[in-house]
Amino acid sequence: MPGGNLIHFVSGKGGVGKSLVAASLAQALSEEGRRTLLVELGGSHFFEYIYGEKIGFEPTELRPGLSLSLWDGEACLKEYLLYLLKFAKIVDLFFDNTIMQALVHGAPGLKELALTGKITSRERKIGPELPYDDLVIDAYSTGHFLALLSAPLAMAKAISIGPMGAQSRSVHQVLSSEVCEYLVVVNPEELPLTEGEELAAGIDAQVGRSAKWVKNRWWPQLSEPLDQVPKGFQENWKRKLDLQNQFDSKSLRETAMVLPQIWSHSNLEKIELLTKLWKSKRESGGDL
Repeated sequence: MPGGNLIHFVSGKGGVGKSLVAASLAQALSEEGRRTLLVELGGSHFFEYIYGEKIGFEPTELRPGLSLSLWDGEACLKEYLLYLLKFAKIVDLFFDNTIMQALVHGAPGLKELALTGKITSRERKIGPELPYDDLVIDAYSTGHFLALLSAPLAMAKAISIGPMGAQSRSVHQVLSSEVCEYLVVVNPEELPLTEGEELAAGIDAQVGRSAKWVKNRWWPQLSEPLDQVPKGFQENWKRKLDLQNQFDSKSLRETAMVLPQIWSHSNLEKIELLTKLWKSKRESGGDL
């Protein structure tokens, strides 16, 4: 999608399937000919388990056009200092120092700032090159993700002058720009829907961008009675439809994608099926 969003953040309540949504979006983009980097934040190594590949800070190519990285705040900060100082030994001494370690781990928002700095580095033309058309960020869940987004502006307010203040403001500017797309994944359950609304409102407040819904594990409307289906299944289906209809009737946000419940034990199979749905929407004229 030339000229479209280049950084796609995927977040939501834990357990809603955001990682599979992010992976399928990244694969769909790569199959459109976009050089795509799928980024997992933190240290969960979920994609290492899914793909059976050793994943680290440096990109691992999964297939032509699609690579995967695992980024955490300390590694991003270390890379940035190496870019500035040019000498690995000096950076190693910095991180081996007990006082500096305490600063890195204890300074409010420093790791989050380093992460957002890395994510926005291509647009800001700072740091090592990121030769990709799209970054798909499998972001933290609700609270931690909002803390991540708030870190640059908070740091800019705390340190308003000098390079730190300038860099923090530039990170916030990119996060607030049309370069970024914010996707909130929800399921037809009360807690994911409620938390999704809170997350979307928080994104609006933090960066002034309107988050879009990805309605995952969404159930189809009934076209005929389920007389031949066990009663418990009927009741569960109708309950989910009620939640979906209530949510749709009151939400004014744009829906980026509706993805069905997929009955498979294989996460790779789920990713393949979800990828086809993303691609189908693209081919019909919708954005990814």
